[in-house]
Amino acid sequence: MSAMQYVGTENYDTRRMLYDIYLALSDLKRVSKVNGGNNSLTPDTLYQCLIEFSLLLLPIAKSWSFNLVTLFYNALNVELQETIRFDEYILPNNSNLTTLFSRTSALQILREEYVLVFKLLSDERKRVLLLL
Repeated sequence: MSAMQYVGTENYDTRRMLYDIYLALSDLKRVSKVNGGNNSLTPDTLYQCLIEFSLLLLPIAKSWSFNLVTLFYNALNVELQETIRFDEYILPNNSNLTTLFSRTSALQILREEYVLVFKLLSDERKRVLLLL
């Protein structure tokens, strides 16, 4: 594996860089606690965070120890995960996604599914509140 450089360093291990990116991405959550309150990321914000970090990744994804689609899916709350699964979405097989392009394309498909489900659940909540 070739060494990559970060600003201010002479060299940097690619595996370490991938691990650092994984740690940053795995901390993303759609809803998280911040200073005692809830911080919510919209589908677009969550997607944008993953895409921004993907610019740091090698174009050949075989060396990655993580999957952008799985990280996005895991960042969702359980209700959204279950609704997406019940909508017959199936997480892609990571071994078929060997390039950055294929993984970001799969991420885009999940994002589109997520936006639909998010809107559907929001509309459903509004209808329930109107009935109460």
